[in-house]
Amino acid sequence: MLALALLSLAPSLAVAATPPVTGACAAAIATADRGSPVPLPLMRAIGIVETGRPDPGTRTIEPWPWSVNVGGEGRFYDSKADAIAAVRALQASGVSSIDVGCMQVNLFYHPHAFASLDAAFDPLANARYAARFLAALYRQDGTWPAAAAAYHSQTPALGAAYAERVLAAWPGSGYAAPLGAGRPTPLRFTPLRFPNGRIAVSLDGAAPMRILSLDQIIGRAPERPPVPHG
Repeated sequence: MLALALLSLAPSLAVAATPPVTGACAAAIATADRGSPVPLPLMRAIGIVETGRPDPGTRTIEPWPWSVNVGGEGRFYDSKADAIAAVRALQASGVSSIDVGCMQVNLFYHPHAFASLDAAFDPLANARYAARFLAALYRQDGTWPAAAAAYHSQTPALGAAYAERVLAAWPGSGYAAPLGAGRPTPLRFTPLRFPNGRIAVSLDGAAPMRILSLDQIIGRAPERPPVPHG
């Protein structure tokens, strides 16, 4: 039942015919989380929501490393080489906003995250960047639900809906109690508009969020208007 429930949390991605190699993303997420303030179950939940697909061997939902998503539509590829070729073809056609890898880091909004596409699709490099980004968002916003929402989108409704999906995949998080037939309690979000035109959002009483890329947070790039994760 848990595996069936988690199927609804995964993005709508076309499933490749080749059975997945079990645990590449899960192992990378566990390694990346060591020494990080990000709760490991939160990292795992984001991986499931972003790239989870059924593993016939373990009958669980596992993140898949060779995943690509553009505009909410994506695909699981059989190999890193296939995924890289797909991204290069998209870029050659003028597409720049592309989510890649275990944790679906967006190449447009995080241009300095990886030295190459090979590195972007490396499960450990991808998970480590996601962990750093989540930790920075937590320091900025004060709660893990707010960080999860910011990881996905600056749009209040989209960020809150994404956070609900992540928390539903994080059993025992304490942030979303079951409501009815396994449905999580909706997160409360309040849009806030500042005089400079920025839009922020407060989730469950957390501090208002300003959605920035990791480069902006750590000072490697000039500040631009808030941008979404994907």
